[in-house]
Amino acid sequence: MLMLMGIIQKLSLRMYFSRKHILETPFFPNVMSEERFALLNKFLHFVDNSDKEIAERDPKLYKILPINSGRCIYMDNYYSSPDLFQRLVQRTTDAVGTVKITRKGIPTVLKKKLKKGE
Repeated sequence: MLMLMGIIQKLSLRMYFSRKHILETPFFPNVMSEERFALLNKFLHFVDNSDKEIAERDPKLYKILPINSGRCIYMDNYYSSPDLFQRLVQRTTDAVGTVKITRKGIPTVLKKKLKKGE
């Protein structure tokens, strides 16, 4: 969507999601709402890929190193792992997320089926 916004240029972000016939660009509101786009765009972060020193020092955290100053990162089970969470905590960055029970490094205590209220 961002690449298309570079091709189809409008005066404001709101115009891409307008339903007014004269301003309408149907592709954008059909893909997602303006509110969802704004939320995703808020957390979009680009990193300079040419900095090889950082990539060699800690390749798993290479893309998120610039945000490691006492923040909290939320992620789904595709990204989360005990190893990643430990590395983030070492950099004073909290992490919250879901995790797959089959993920490498999950403690056995977390694999135990919990009863209601536990």
